[in-house]
Amino acid sequence: MRSQILQHVLPGGFQVAMATEADQKDIDDLLLQTARWLESQGSKQWSALLNGHDVHGTAKAIAAGNVFVFRRENELSGMVILFADPTAWDRKLWAGDESEKAVYLHRLAIARSYAGSGLGSHILNWAISGIRFDDREVLRLDCMAEVGALDKFYRRHGFNFLRKRDGFNIYQRPLVAG
Repeated sequence: MRSQILQHVLPGGFQVAMATEADQKDIDDLLLQTARWLESQGSKQWSALLNGHDVHGTAKAIAAGNVFVFRRENELSGMVILFADPTAWDRKLWAGDESEKAVYLHRLAIARSYAGSGLGSHILNWAISGIRFDDREVLRLDCMAEVGALDKFYRRHGFNFLRKRDGFNIYQRPLVAG
């Protein structure tokens, strides 16, 4: 499944690019930094990363062209993984509601130095309208059910809460045709 980046620069001057193998260390560092921060806030979201278990296979996702990085002044500021085909994780959570028209969002992460800057919103908006996937109409994501701030964040960006399954809230919203 091919993707086409439509928006290469986000507000604030953040440059958008498909991640390459050269980005791997910076991405791993960002994911671990985010997992540690989440843990410090009392959240278990992404805690598997702290034990060396990456359920979304970031290295393989980079090689497949599913990881996108956001940089300002050459510094990795954020990242997101977008799968045009559901992973095993997605198939489990979305069982009974499969769609060949969906893109699945995972690991939206922001460097702590950019927390509160609006970059998370910019990345989410970019995933909705700044990239196009052939024959895809909806964007899906999930988060741990007990994270109320994420529920508000996703709803504020037009995501519809569909249901809770296995301790996770799952959401969906239409993609903006490019």
